[in-house]
Amino acid sequence: TLAGRERFVQFMRDERPMTETTHVVESVYTNDNEVAVRGRLLQNGELLFKFVDIFIFDGKKMSGLQTYTQ
Repeated sequence: TLAGRERFVQFMRDERPMTETTHVVESVYTNDNEVAVRGRLLQNGELLFKFVDIFIFDGKKMSGLQTYTQ
């Protein structure tokens, strides 16, 4: 679990174990304050895992992100 913006940015910049990957978005779902994206993470064309990212908004500002993987 990564808590907070600073911790997430640190992970993405410095700690990600795999940097040569491709996110394939398969579908996008929205409601009043959330956007959910379902997709697949690939490396060299091979499926690593499927994911759902849920972006939570407070007005026009993103206030949270939850990621689920399979």
